Amino acid sequence: MTSPPHTSHTLPSHHQKRSSSDHLLLHSLKTENEILRSELNSTTKYSSQLRQQLKEQQNSSEEYKKMKAHLSRMENQLNQSYDQIDRLKNENHTLKHETRRLSSTLKRDMEHLENQQNHQFITTIAYCVRVLRALLEEMQRFHRLWLPTYHSGLEKELLRDSSNERFRVASSVEIEKPPVSSKIDDLFETTSFGELSNAGGSKIQYYDTMNQRQRVDETTREVMDLYELLERVDRSIFMMKLLGDAKIESVTLVHKELKHQNTELQSNINSLNRNNDKMTQLQAKNLEEFQQKKNALRNQMEQLQRLYEKQKVDLQNKLKQVRIQLESQHKDNTKLETKVSDLTKKCHNLDQDKTFVEEKLIEQENARVKLAEQLDRERQLHQIVQQELSNLKLAQKFLRTNQGSTSNGSANSESADRENPLANIPKEKLDLMQTINHLMEENQRLKDENLHLNVRVKKYEKQQKLAAVSAARQNGGASRAPATTQDEIQEVHLIANDKLSDSQLTHKILARKLQQERNQRLEERTLQATNGAKA
Repeated sequence: MTSPPHTSHTLPSHHQKRSSSDHLLLHSLKTENEILRSELNSTTKYSSQLRQQLKEQQNSSEEYKKMKAHLSRMENQLNQSYDQIDRLKNENHTLKHETRRLSSTLKRDMEHLENQQNHQFITTIAYCVRVLRALLEEMQRFHRLWLPTYHSGLEKELLRDSSNERFRVASSVEIEKPPVSSKIDDLFETTSFGELSNAGGSKIQYYDTMNQRQRVDETTREVMDLYELLERVDRSIFMMKLLGDAKIESVTLVHKELKHQNTELQSNINSLNRNNDKMTQLQAKNLEEFQQKKNALRNQMEQLQRLYEKQKVDLQNKLKQVRIQLESQHKDNTKLETKVSDLTKKCHNLDQDKTFVEEKLIEQENARVKLAEQLDRERQLHQIVQQELSNLKLAQKFLRTNQGSTSNGSANSESADRENPLANIPKEKLDLMQTINHLMEENQRLKDENLHLNVRVKKYEKQQKLAAVSAARQNGGASRAPATTQDEIQEVHLIANDKLSDSQLTHKILARKLQQERNQRLEERTLQATNGAKA
């Protein structure tokens, strides 16, 4: 684009001074604003750092509280382990006491059972022996005393001996077994001679002889008394015989009952022995199981004791470490508290500075708003002036208006033209001038593009030439190619990279070719001269 020609119309001096002062004021305000913003950013960063330190301090205090709570929990666990061990010791002591009590009660029960069984067996045997001895003695006395008294015929002695014997045997049997003796006495007392009239043939013979005696000796009272005495004797003998038979039958029944009781007693004793064996086996098994449980409990107690000792040592070490850490943390906390107090003071001061800076920024922002409004007004005025200036340039470019051509006019018209030089130009001409100016700018742009395309074409051709030269060098045709220096090669690379124009390179190549032509002509002339001299 072609620059517009220089015109004599410039901005007024007061506008220039005002714009320069506004520019300086705006620049100073911008620099001050940047300084204040940097200070504000630094204060905000410092306050954020202080807040971060406060948060870290709070976190450290929370960690201290957590460590303290963990220490209290560990102490509670240690106390619980102490209580558990004491409880296990008490349980072990109670188990030992219960085991001793059970063993003593079992031993006492076994001894009591054995003593009871032995006592029952001994009393039963003694009772049987006493009954048998009493029966044997009774039979011996019966055989020894009954026969002589029967042959002697003495009724009183017989009755006395029989009654005494019966009373003795009955009392002896009654002492050992009262129900049997009482039944025998009741039977002896309640049985009469008339009830036993059909007992046997001896009784019938007795009545026959008695009838004969009554028929023979009815005369005397003594004979009747004697018969009565004999009758009583026969009755007593018959009763003694019945008593002996009853005794023998009762002895056989008692013997059978005793044998049956003996077998039952033997079976009971065998069952008791078996139960005793089972009880002893069960007791041995229980004792073995109890011993195993006791050993297992002892092993568990030993393991718990070892574990308790180990845990106690570990907890004591941890407690020492925690106390050391707590002491160090307490020292750090005191230091941090002092730092926090200092930082809070600094934060307070910074907050005060921040409020002052914010107030100052608000004032500057208000001033900046006012300045922006003023700049907007000045910009509008500048745009108006710029539009007028462009219109003046167009008028000066296309209409060729000069201030010197109107020298014959009046001074009032000159001042009016200076104030508004485009007042006499119609609007259609102004639009036409703007359109022509736009077309000229477009033409200039197309020219620039054409020039740029030509440069690119030349660059492409140069690259093609360089490629051909490099190919010729590679094919051995370097002797036929024109000699190029190192400077020319560097210039070729710069031109290929569009960093240098090709005019200098063409000038150098042209100078080199001209020098070669001159040298060739001089050589030809010298050859001709030498040939002419020889001729």
